[in-house]
Amino acid sequence: YAAFLTSSWSVQGNGAACALPASRVDAALMAERNLVWLGTIEDLAAWSGTLPFARTATAVSVGARTFAHSALLFTFPQGDGARLGGGIVVTAGDERLLFHFMPFTSSFAAPDWMVFDADGVSAAGYLSPTWTLP
Repeated sequence: YAAFLTSSWSVQGNGAACALPASRVDAALMAERNLVWLGTIEDLAAWSGTLPFARTATAVSVGARTFAHSALLFTFPQGDGARLGGGIVVTAGDERLLFHFMPFTSSFAAPDWMVFDADGVSAAGYLSPTWTLP
């Protein structure tokens, strides 16, 4: 999936992308790039603090709302907040959902967070100015 995203972004010409494991992320990389984390919330929370999102094997959550067999895309302040980052997670066995949405395009503006399943978008919204759920 990472290869699909980076090659799609390269073809569209919207930016430069590369894929690397979370273990290779360091402060220098965080300071110079806007990172999009795939598959984990825990790794990016280590760099950005507590986030109002969660994922288990069978559900994704936004605050107190839980969505079974779904994908979650979101943005958040990265590191010291000078840059934005993003996250893309999906429940186990539902990875095919990831190919229903291309986040790297200049022709579509998404909200701060969006949950979708095989039937379409289940919920979406914006975070407050302090990056919390309203």
